[in-house]
Amino acid sequence: RATTIITTTASKLLCRNPTFRILYGDQATSDCPSSDVHNITFLNGQMSSCNAVYTKATVNGVVKTVLLTADVCKDFIDQVSTADSAYELTIRDTKYPIVRPDFNTVTGSNRIAFIEVNQNILYGSSDCEQTVCPYNKATMDGRVNFQHCKIYSWGKSNSDDFSANGLNQVNVALNSGGCTDTTDNIDASSTLCFKTISGQNLLCSSDSGAPVYCPAIESNEWLLIGVAAFQENCDATSEVKVLQHPG
Repeated sequence: RATTIITTTASKLLCRNPTFRILYGDQATSDCPSSDVHNITFLNGQMSSCNAVYTKATVNGVVKTVLLTADVCKDFIDQVSTADSAYELTIRDTKYPIVRPDFNTVTGSNRIAFIEVNQNILYGSSDCEQTVCPYNKATMDGRVNFQHCKIYSWGKSNSDDFSANGLNQVNVALNSGGCTDTTDNIDASSTLCFKTISGQNLLCSSDSGAPVYCPAIESNEWLLIGVAAFQENCDATSEVKVLQHPG
């Protein structure tokens, strides 16, 4: 009697250690308090100011594990850099003042900025913080679905009273025609334009640096595309300019 052997073809992973997310509704959920999207706050956490995402990037010619954010967030941090009045970064429910020697801000290209972190102090004892795999056009072109992406932010979730209710996510898609509703001076050639799938307005206060992820077609890995650029107005457009991961 012949034996039938059923074989399956495994999807080829684009990253060695992909990070998957399980999402329910509009509020993002995670087994870890902060996952890889971190909240930059002020006044002992009373005011959410920006987002930063834990990933690997080339900083001044060296590949490092850093927090990736928008340049405007670095500007906020650098303006107030003393321990008693600094911006804070929340990691594992603990707020750390963003000051030297544990933190160092670095200007990148095309409006990107980095926050270098003392890895031994902040990331050495937890499995929660895992670096997100960034999109690499040279090796991943044509293998990523840009029409079913997500943006995450700790920013304001209510445009009426500017309240926030934790980490939220919204479904977005790449807008190949570029952003036409945003009013800022960011060079369009250095950004990608994403738009909400629902057509509803997207950004409000404190959404700068919010990471955008898109899934790999074969393996459904969530890949980091970039972070949201600064936007002046709240609840004004369904578009968002995204500063691309620098590689």
